[in-house]
Formats: sequence, C-alpha cells, structure tokens
Amino acid sequence: MSQSHNYQTYLDIKKNNPRLYAVDIALKMGITEAELAQIRIGFETTRLDIDPKTLLTRLESCGELKAITRNPFAVSEQVGVYGNATLDGHVGLILNPRAIDLRIFYSQWKYIFVFNEPYFDKDNQSKIRTSLQIFNAAGLAIHKIYVTENTDTKAFNQLISQYESKSIDSLPINNQLLATETPKEYGIDLNINKEEFESKWRALKDVHDFYGLLKSYKLTRQQAFNLVSRDLAYQICPSEIESFLNTIFRAQNEIMFFVSNIGCVQIFTGKLEKVVPMHGWLNIFNRSFTLHMQHNEIHEAWITRKPTQDGIVTSLELYAKDGTQILQMYGQRTEGSPEQIIWREQLQALSPLEVALES
Repeated sequence: MSQSHNYQTYLDIKKNNPRLYAVDIALKMGITEAELAQIRIGFETTRLDIDPKTLLTRLESCGELKAITRNPFAVSEQVGVYGNATLDGHVGLILNPRAIDLRIFYSQWKYIFVFNEPYFDKDNQSKIRTSLQIFNAAGLAIHKIYVTENTDTKAFNQLISQYESKSIDSLPINNQLLATETPKEYGIDLNINKEEFESKWRALKDVHDFYGLLKSYKLTRQQAFNLVSRDLAYQICPSEIESFLNTIFRAQNEIMFFVSNIGCVQIFTGKLEKVVPMHGWLNIFNRSFTLHMQHNEIHEAWITRKPTQDGIVTSLELYAKDGTQILQMYGQRTEGSPEQIIWREQLQALSPLEVALES
C-alpha cells in the first residue's frame, strides 16, 4: 500500500472520528503511532536527524514549551523551559521543580518528528499546532513537546531547519519490543526469601535504592508490595482516589505526581488548583500544569513506606489491571528534610482495603 493511500486512510478515519487521538487512529490502522507519523511525512510531519542529548541542549533556547508525557492511563502536561539540564550518563535530567522536571532514558528516544497539524480554534479560525514528538524503536510515543504562544519561534525554527531529514524511508519498527511494554503478570514468588527481602527493604537509606532492590530480586513493584508486612505496603480502595485528591486540594499542601513510561518520567510538584472529574477521567487543572487520569482504570492503589536517612517516605502508587503503573504520588519534600506531617496524615486517613471491604 502506498504512503499516499495510507495517508488518505488516516484522513478518512480522522474525518469520521474528529476527537480521536493519534495513538487510537494508529490502532485502528493496525500500525504504531510512529508509523502513523511516518505516513504523514510531506503533509504534516518531518523526520529530524538529531540525537536526544543535542535536542535537549538546544530546547532551552526556544524558551517556553509544553512538555507532555503519558502512559495508556495518565497524561501529564507541564508548561515551562527545558533548562537546568544534566545530560551525562544513561539518564538525562531536566531539573526544574514546579516546572518542567524530567528523567529521560536515552535508549528509548529513537525517532524524532516535527508535527505541523491544522486545527480550528474556539473561534473556528484555522490554526497550526506545532510539536516535536519522540518515539521508541517499538513505535510508541515517549515524549511530546508543544510550541506555545510564548515560544521563541525563531530559535525553534532554526533547530528544525538544521536537523530536518530528507529521508522518507519506512521506519524499522521492532515489533518484538512491544511485548516488553506490557508489564509481566505478578503474584507472590514462593522462591523468594521473604524475611531477607523485607529486612533489606527496612534497611534502605534512600528511596532511589528501591529500584536496585527490586532488580536484585527480579521483582515487579507489586510483587514486592505483596511480599512484605502491611506496615510497609498495603492497599486502599481505588474508589477513594477522587476524594483523596479533593482533600489535598482543600488542604493546599504541595504534592508530587510522577507519570512515566519506558522512556521518560515527568514530575509535577505543587498545590492543586482544580480537581475535575469528566467522562471517566479525573483531571487536575492548574495554570501551567494539567493531569488527565482514567481513574476508572485504577485496579490497585498501594500505600508504601520506605525508610531513608531523613525518616520514612510514604507514597501512593496506582496500577492498572495489566500491571501498568498509572501514577505515583508523594508529599513534596526537599532532600535532607523529613516528610510532610500533613501528607502522612492524609494517607493515614485512607482505610486499608481489608477494612474497607469489611465495612
């Protein structure tokens, strides 16, 4: 099938489903989102020949941009500047708490496209929405960067023109990698020495060491939660999440949201300005930040407690039925400072799942 024919198929689906997102259109077409971007070359998209470190270095000169990171169940959108970058090693950092705050896994930043998509604004005026979109080798969207009204478009256009690719060759999508995107099934592994594992959990000095602990035992997070005593990890009822966020909104204490996928973690820090449930989505609307979460897809909600040199750090982690981590929440804290007392009290007010089921 020719590229122009595929593009016409895309247009037909888009016309009949104007509110459908690109990822859903690609699914209807039986292709990946990156392959859909490739089909649109010459019409609305252009490939860039640029490595992720160079891209991230150049983005700061573009000024204000909107960063978007999503997984199948949550979308985090933050307006800000791609400044304060630390790009050495295997993981890149964009460190701007309360603004664009990212952890970037370069190995997953494979294909980079610029999009110029036509749309109609609220006054029915024809406009162009410009963005950079990054995909991994399996064709999945990792991160998206949108131009805003305050972007330095001269710097942005210079970046695009310098790295614009003339290639229209098809993408070598590695479909075998798609299998790695689906979290493995979890359950209690009876071969694990539970006492030993729990002892090492209790000996943690830094929350960042938890990943290494899981890796050493080859455990998923949920497997680990099921292995330990209930003072370290326990479930709450997923239906409590909306009222919990409203509690945080009323208290106006700062919290942190972590939305992640295989190639990027996007972190929000701040107070909540508006909590709005809408059409199966639970939304947070702040002036420069938006969170969309499919709260009906929350299958498990875990409260976890990890020791650090600054005391216990408590998180709330939300998971879909297939094991995908939808969202992590923490109370805001500065390294070297103890956890917010109010955050801990807010979590303690949530009933453990066993208690909720009995009542």
